[in-house]
Amino acid sequence: MKKKVLLFLFVIFIFIVPNSFGQYTQVVCIDPGHGGPGAGKYGTNGGGYNQGRGAVGPNGLTEEWVNLQVGLKLRDEILFYYGFPVVTMTRMEDTTDRSLAQRAEKANFANGERPWDSGDGVYDFISVHHNGLGPDAQGTETFWCDTMMSDSGWFREYDWLLAYKTYLRLTDVFTYPPYTPRGCKITCYDVLRLTTMSSLLSEATNIGTAAEESLFADEYSGHADTEAVAIYDGWLSHMLNGGVAVIRNAYSTGSDCGIGGLVGVGDDFYPWDFDTVDSPHERCWLVGEPHHLQAITPQQIGSYWYTFHHWTHLTHYGEQLEDWDEPDWHMMVSGDLDDYHRYVAYFTGGPYSAQVVSPDGYENWNVGEQRDILWDVSIGADSTSLVDVFIDREGGAGGYTEQLEDSIWAGLSGFTWTVTGDYSTHCRIKIVAYDRADNSAWDVSDHDFTISEAGNNNPVIDGHLHCKYPYDECNECIKYEGRFTVEVTASDPDGDSMYYEWHCYQGQFPNGQITMTTAENYVVYTAPTEAKAESPAQGGEGEEALFDDWISVGVIDVRGGQSWTSGELGIYEPETSCLCGDVTDDGGVNISDVVYLVAYLYQGGPPPDIMETGDANNDCAVNTADITYLCNYLFAGGSLPECGWICPSDLKTSNSGSHEQTSGRRTESF
Repeated sequence: MKKKVLLFLFVIFIFIVPNSFGQYTQVVCIDPGHGGPGAGKYGTNGGGYNQGRGAVGPNGLTEEWVNLQVGLKLRDEILFYYGFPVVTMTRMEDTTDRSLAQRAEKANFANGERPWDSGDGVYDFISVHHNGLGPDAQGTETFWCDTMMSDSGWFREYDWLLAYKTYLRLTDVFTYPPYTPRGCKITCYDVLRLTTMSSLLSEATNIGTAAEESLFADEYSGHADTEAVAIYDGWLSHMLNGGVAVIRNAYSTGSDCGIGGLVGVGDDFYPWDFDTVDSPHERCWLVGEPHHLQAITPQQIGSYWYTFHHWTHLTHYGEQLEDWDEPDWHMMVSGDLDDYHRYVAYFTGGPYSAQVVSPDGYENWNVGEQRDILWDVSIGADSTSLVDVFIDREGGAGGYTEQLEDSIWAGLSGFTWTVTGDYSTHCRIKIVAYDRADNSAWDVSDHDFTISEAGNNNPVIDGHLHCKYPYDECNECIKYEGRFTVEVTASDPDGDSMYYEWHCYQGQFPNGQITMTTAENYVVYTAPTEAKAESPAQGGEGEEALFDDWISVGVIDVRGGQSWTSGELGIYEPETSCLCGDVTDDGGVNISDVVYLVAYLYQGGPPPDIMETGDANNDCAVNTADITYLCNYLFAGGSLPECGWICPSDLKTSNSGSHEQTSGRRTESF
């Protein structure tokens, strides 16, 4: 069937193409995988040197035998196309023993020299294999090797098209249950990695199922022929720069149309044969191949009826080539240099709905703010549905004449609007959704919302920087390379949304940044390394100095109002012990720490070695409140001390007078 068509359509090509290959006398190398000593149809499964054994079916059929049958039939297809010998085989018998490297060499040196030296050698390499998966999988897949992983020096930018088109053709013919298409993949098997031409390895189907095994075992079933023709079609489309079509947006009828709402792709020019294709469905088409697409109309899905409206032919880049208003579309595929094409069937009828999600009533939006207008549109038969957006500031009485946006793709589910005047307490949004098949729907906000005059009060920062998780991360001081989450608490008097601009100087935020803008009011901080902290050039004070970093954050609202806060962060050596509340540095929080603080604050006693440990209530001061906090924790079931370690300035004591203190490794005056 197909042979007659191709012979007629490509007769000119038959005489021209061989000359276009220069000195090529052998165009394709076919590699039936595996084989070796003792191999046969059943029993021993090859196992030649430098390669693994092939798969075996549940009744003993060997993969190496199946590979050879398909390879020989593929050779016959290609020979028929050219009309003279153009194919070299890596093996012609079951017991031929070739290593993987020798198989690649057979292709690379097909005419005695490498192709890049003289123009001799083959044009494509096709390695034929079959999966040996379990009994419940079908397993169609193809493989290719990219330039980066190749050892041969072959530039492989377009090699994937040979593997991909062959994969599409194979999945067209092997679609019976259990159907498990496994994809077109980059996997650099040796025969792909070492060859110096476009190379493909196919695992067309799974002989591990009894049904599949029996079809291949019966040499009169035509099963091997079916696979060989599919591989041949993929190769031919690659060589002739045939296109790839994507068929979308058809509906399944569940009747004589089978699993899809499009039928077509006939192999004979006339009369038309019909295959069933699912939607969406990608297909490799040959140049000059006849096709018939048929949209079933009318058709019922659930409780709704759909009626065909029109076909559209689009390129991969969105260019509209032609429309067709009849459900049956007969065509011949032209050469388009491997471009993608979409054939889209549009239908009217069925459920087509639109709903305003936000604003839907009672919101208060201020002029100048950025607010999201959101919708929910069921796009029905057309993935290109669009939405127009309108506003009415009179509760709908004004007729929605003010348009905010038009022709937004419905799939975005919304857009961000910078709110404009006039002010009103009776605003509503209307959306109108529509598609290329004249389906349409609309909706308005359920209740009024308010657009008011913009305020621009600065955000209010409530307290100083602190740890987001004080008990988990901040109950002991920060060490070199330590990590914790710092948080700021803020609000905006106008109810504006806010974002946060973080800065540090010696440590870093995620991805190594020292400046970071986030929508969250917290950020992960990593302290500097010891080497960096000890360097005087980096702010250290010598080998034993306590290192300081400075963290600041700006809280900025959507209209530019902003407030800033900052704090110092003491960073200690890894062996330092500074448990919050442990001012005596004895490894625990107990009554001795209370006594120590009393002596320091009221009796002229020495300060804590690390002043921050005395700030038990995390208010950036060491005073009577910390004594009370510790007593409550120790004797009344109060909360753990929660030193945050980040304060606007060095810790202060509330008692009068000045203390000369050693804080950690440094001397400070208070």
